Amino acid sequence: MWFVVAVAEERNFSHAASRCNITQPALSRRIQEVEEALGAKLFERQTRCVRVTKAGKLFVREARRTLEQSRGTVSLVQAFAKQQASPVVIGLSSLSDLPRLYILVERAQRSTSAVTVSLQTAYTSQLISGLLRGDVDLAVVDVPTRARGIRLHPLAAEPLVVALPEKLNLSKQSTVQFTELKSAPLILLSQDIDPGRAAIDQALSSAGARAFKVHDAASILELLDEVAMHGRLGVLRQSATRFQRQGVVYKSLADPVPVGCALAWRADDRRPALMSLRDSFIAFSRQP
Repeated sequence: MWFVVAVAEERNFSHAASRCNITQPALSRRIQEVEEALGAKLFERQTRCVRVTKAGKLFVREARRTLEQSRGTVSLVQAFAKQQASPVVIGLSSLSDLPRLYILVERAQRSTSAVTVSLQTAYTSQLISGLLRGDVDLAVVDVPTRARGIRLHPLAAEPLVVALPEKLNLSKQSTVQFTELKSAPLILLSQDIDPGRAAIDQALSSAGARAFKVHDAASILELLDEVAMHGRLGVLRQSATRFQRQGVVYKSLADPVPVGCALAWRADDRRPALMSLRDSFIAFSRQP
């Protein structure tokens, strides 16, 4: 089919044969075979060029459409194969229980051995943006969070703890009441970083009027520095206790306040490899 188009475009059998990387006699035989199969003359040889007949023009027009569709199909399949071969990018919230999540990812990947995984950590807002852009395929995000086109599956919840200056009297207690925090200077992760801030603010509001302004921290390390250096009290996830800071102790709350995380993915992304990895991740997250 493509060599018929070549003759029509070159208007010269010799040039068309060179373009198709075959000899001119071989090209002539193929054209003759097509004409015999169609029962119509496609070309008429003239002294200096080849004229395309009306039947030839019709054939060439449809042949070009078919060839274009074939190229589109090839490109589509190649893009699909490339996508399948590329690693699944999993984003993990910087505030989540990362050591546990690393184990979950490893177990899920082993159960879907055909999938290659690439990990990155970021805050929830950044992970959601990455999902929407297509830079991230799956993400463990802090909740509550929502975005159009993003699906969520709850994974786990963990309690909040209080980070206290080691020399503070409260640090000698086994647990801390939320009501004891209303008269203390607090440092909390900002809402932009921690969606769980909403649960903390609600618990503080229920504890009563405050005597001090609540300060915002841009990271866990900044929060712990404020506790150690300026005597403020911090409230954060229990998994954050893996960050040890001299002069800071962690205490549980007498009335636990849970904050959760969820697995997120694009609703329109139904790649089999991705869905298999997602299902394995969810299944392993339910195991102790």
